[in-house]
Amino acid sequence: MRMSIGRVFLAVFVPLLLVAPACGKSECEALYEKITECKPGKLKKGKGGKKGKDKDKDKDDDKDDDGDDLEMGKDQFVAVCKLMASSKEKDEVADELACAKKDSCEEYESCQQAAQGKKRAARITKDVEKGKIKDAFSSCSWNPEYFADDSYKSACASVYAAVDKVTDPDDLRSIAYSCRGETYTKLVKAYPDYEKVCGKLASNSFGKLEAKVTAARDSGKRDYSACSSLEDAAKTMDGGKEGANFAKAKAACAEMNAAENAAKGVKESKANAAAKKSQIPYQCSSTVEELAKIDTAWGKKTKDELLKACYVELGAVILETENVEKNTKYFCPYQIKEVLKAVTKYDLGGKGDALDEQLKKLPATCTKA
Repeated sequence: MRMSIGRVFLAVFVPLLLVAPACGKSECEALYEKITECKPGKLKKGKGGKKGKDKDKDKDDDKDDDGDDLEMGKDQFVAVCKLMASSKEKDEVADELACAKKDSCEEYESCQQAAQGKKRAARITKDVEKGKIKDAFSSCSWNPEYFADDSYKSACASVYAAVDKVTDPDDLRSIAYSCRGETYTKLVKAYPDYEKVCGKLASNSFGKLEAKVTAARDSGKRDYSACSSLEDAAKTMDGGKEGANFAKAKAACAEMNAAENAAKGVKESKANAAAKKSQIPYQCSSTVEELAKIDTAWGKKTKDELLKACYVELGAVILETENVEKNTKYFCPYQIKEVLKAVTKYDLGGKGDALDEQLKKLPATCTKA
């Protein structure tokens, strides 16, 4: 866990100030001056640390910050710095002291980021050794400025080379978030080959995410998150544009969105036909129109199945049930009109013997123009 000078000062070293060894004074003074120059207010009196519940939040091991603002003067700071230089925190202080020798604040900040990158590189390497590629990938997206350290860059390069080992669709979807938006832009700037990494990741994930979307379609469910990730992967494969892969992803998602209502329409139409019930399920008209826009083999097949259940099989029952003299003597019933409208629009004549037979029996009130 990274501990700031302020935390060590407040928790451990205040009681020891009187016995601090006299070593490294000039370097610690230089660090104090660099911090006051580059981070105004950081050591200004009156800017105390967090208290209560907010203070507890700082216990997160993964949080790379500079600690709390400190209430201490130069002499106190230098004393704490000397104590830490001879404690288990000496590596932490060594990094700070080395960075303080940089001429400009920009160089100082870059030096600090590189030092943190070096520490995180060790964690990344361990994750790769344990096969935790998803976790390692996330660590490589933590802060683009860490790429200033060669060891961090090398560790992340090994992660990117192992991205093929990530096979779980949910894991692929998780790490793909680093391939979009502001994070992506910053990472490409820090590591130019990151664009290729995301392209490879998109290619690897496309088939798996497409299979997940298709499975959701076949089960009559909707997985909007998988669809969104599939479309993002497709757009990456198309060079950031909505090309052929994006069109394929959109079609897969459109199938998934239509599948549930199509299945309900078929089921309810068959049930109504069996019960001689003259009612066309609401899914019939709207979902048929939706399926007509899906130019895929599944879309065409499903549309034909829905038309058959709704208007050929149930349609024949409706025509027979409603075509009685008391219903058709003066006007054509609404249910019959709906069936005839679909028969004409989708050219359903000749699609079913029972339907064709009932069409021949229609009265003049239903056949006149």
